[in-house]
Amino acid sequence: MLKCQRILRPAVTVNARVALRRRGLQTATRAFCSPLRSSRAVQKPYHWNYTRAFRTSATCHKAISFNLADIGEGIAEAEVLQWFVEVGDKVEEFDPICEVQSDKATVEITSRYNGTILRKHYEVGDMAKVQAPLVDIDQEGSGGESSADTTATKDQQTPTPQQPTPSSSSGATGDAEAHTAHHRKEPVNFVEVEKALATPAVRRIARENDIDLRTVPSSGKDGRVLKEDILEFLDNGGVTKDAQTAKSDSADSSTDTGAHVHKRSGMLLTREDTKIQVKGVQKAMVKSMMAANGVPHFTYGDELNMNNLITLRTQLKPIAAASGVSLSYLPFILKAMSLALNDYPMVNAHVNDDASEVIYKGAHNIRVAMDTPQGLLVPSVKNVQDLSIFEIAAELNRLQTAGAAGKLTTEDMSNGTISFSNIGAIGGTYMRPVLVCPEVAIAAIGRVMSVPRFDDKMEVYNAQIANISWSGDHRVLDGATMARFSNTMKSYVEDPHTMLMHMK
Repeated sequence: MLKCQRILRPAVTVNARVALRRRGLQTATRAFCSPLRSSRAVQKPYHWNYTRAFRTSATCHKAISFNLADIGEGIAEAEVLQWFVEVGDKVEEFDPICEVQSDKATVEITSRYNGTILRKHYEVGDMAKVQAPLVDIDQEGSGGESSADTTATKDQQTPTPQQPTPSSSSGATGDAEAHTAHHRKEPVNFVEVEKALATPAVRRIARENDIDLRTVPSSGKDGRVLKEDILEFLDNGGVTKDAQTAKSDSADSSTDTGAHVHKRSGMLLTREDTKIQVKGVQKAMVKSMMAANGVPHFTYGDELNMNNLITLRTQLKPIAAASGVSLSYLPFILKAMSLALNDYPMVNAHVNDDASEVIYKGAHNIRVAMDTPQGLLVPSVKNVQDLSIFEIAAELNRLQTAGAAGKLTTEDMSNGTISFSNIGAIGGTYMRPVLVCPEVAIAAIGRVMSVPRFDDKMEVYNAQIANISWSGDHRVLDGATMARFSNTMKSYVEDPHTMLMHMK
């Protein structure tokens, strides 16, 4: 057998060369690539480079599906906020593909491959499934030996880089145009237009109102379109296509229909019923509240005298500002809560669904509710027990900035151990907060009010009072434990200098 192979190898090679001279280039290529030949000489002929140069089938490339990776524990889908690529674009490893928003965070998806975008499986606003194809990428120059069969079994209408016009006709004219465009190295039907700079929240408003952001006058830095810009654009008549059609039918359609733009959400509201899909952050809130509905809550309330804390903050605020940190009351309150948790670790715990196990959490990762353009988000300040008040303030500044820009990460949104809501920043004096399962405690503080109080000598003075409300999981905590914990925290808030004695 070995002798036969040695005899056949030069014979096949000679035949291939003769075919190249006598019968033309295409016949020689078929001789090299014929699947009926089984010897090594045919599978890998001497002039292998000629075969690659004249192969025009899709097997010269490797089309792969780039799946949406797991972007967080328990996340099954994410909303596509914006695409950074179009079909026909060339991408390299680590180039941004798109931006998605789960019920926990906004994530920028980057490419793991070099190649050409063949297909986008979702449009902006669609819910992309985790571990499902996000885009198809043609890895150019990968050869036909790796996954040509997989490519062939995919959609036969998927264009290759040599044929980037899926909407063109299949005749000879269309092929010639595609061939000419390929040699000009200019995209056909895929014109790359400069994208407007805007946050995901602004893009969502534009998408809901069918507005091209490039037509909106911008006032932000580097030409960034701000939320105020698009709301002003809407107020000036830059409304949806349906509203423009209605306006052409009537000289004063907005007056007739009572249409107006909601200042916060940016939605065009009319007197007609409007149906919207619950998704993203709102869907996460639905799931969280449904889970909390099955937990037996109890509520405890008290007053915090803020006079001493106000004085201390006034003294430290310029020092923090010199370091670029905005110092509010919240860092002091979070630190006071952390110090109290050292004495009452059962308040900083997680419980499983049937309350058969309670886990005392070692880290004090305090969630802070934030009102953002995307809705209610609750990121956490990690390891408060190890941070100074200035470090807590700096981290809060970072989280607030990221929340406003829609850039909170999965890490920011995960691993919370206890929650806090500063509802007083908006208004209100009392609130009954709802637990964030599997946590067992949450607090809410109202606005600071000037009220008359009596001192030890029964003399009236002006007291700055804030009301704090606690909700606890009654399967794990009782009222007495919550009251003692709250009293300890209250002592630190009302006399903030004592916190210095317990900081490490």
